[in-house]
Amino acid sequence: MNFLGHVGLALLVASGMSAALQLSLLAVLWTCGIASIMAVVPDKDIRSAYLSHRGVTHSILFACTASIAIGALSHFLLTFHPQICEIAASVLHMSPFIAGFTPAFIGTATHLAGDVVTYSGIPLFWPSKKRFSLGLFGSKNAAVNIMAGLAGFAAFIALTWTV
Repeated sequence: MNFLGHVGLALLVASGMSAALQLSLLAVLWTCGIASIMAVVPDKDIRSAYLSHRGVTHSILFACTASIAIGALSHFLLTFHPQICEIAASVLHMSPFIAGFTPAFIGTATHLAGDVVTYSGIPLFWPSKKRFSLGLFGSKNAAVNIMAGLAGFAAFIALTWTV
């Protein structure tokens, strides 16, 4: 998938989770924002001289590691900065680690899901080189990417409109 498709899938899942948990508007913005950012992080390997595209950054190991790192950063920021901590506690209604880990994992996991359905596939269990693919469409399929993007943005707009 491309940028639009990955962000759309992340917004679709993050919005659904936010609605199910009845999060406040600020918590929805936090959750969807982190999920959207993390949905495009695995493709930063495209511009890397050290990483091959659809390698380690497209694995469950990366999704878990990156999400733990974001959870730890969230814990640090929300726990050790009193001004932020007070706001976060009243808005997020969850532990600072979970408030970072969950949307980060949604973003990276939806990225993996979006790429596993393409012809190229991904090495889900890296360092194993075995690639997993459902082979449903090409990653540059404009119709699929636009539909995923529109679905995610529509879910996000509908949710923020009603919160």
